[in-house]
Amino acid sequence: RHNRAHPAEERIRLRLALHAGEITYDDYGVTASSITHAFRLVDADALRTSFARSSAILAIVSSDWFYDEVIRHSERSKVRSYRAIQLANKETTARAWLRLVKATPSDKAK
Repeated sequence: RHNRAHPAEERIRLRLALHAGEITYDDYGVTASSITHAFRLVDADALRTSFARSSAILAIVSSDWFYDEVIRHSERSKVRSYRAIQLANKETTARAWLRLVKATPSDKAK
């Protein structure tokens, strides 16, 4: 709704990371290397650059593990729309899978 009512420079575009793993609780909330890994994926330059160069409204980045265990087994996840990318962010260097989702005609401003 927001994007339909606003010009291009004011539209919302989102980045989403998919990964899974164990978490633990500490005095500040939850913590885990899996959470850190998801943050590294969603904040990597390769993702930001691909997303910035596209007209997509959503960038989905999946860890290699999550892609292999979950996404590739389900046609509902639109597995053919993902492409492998190499990411480097802080101490993380990894292969990941990127899907850029464009707005549907009903999502576009009229």
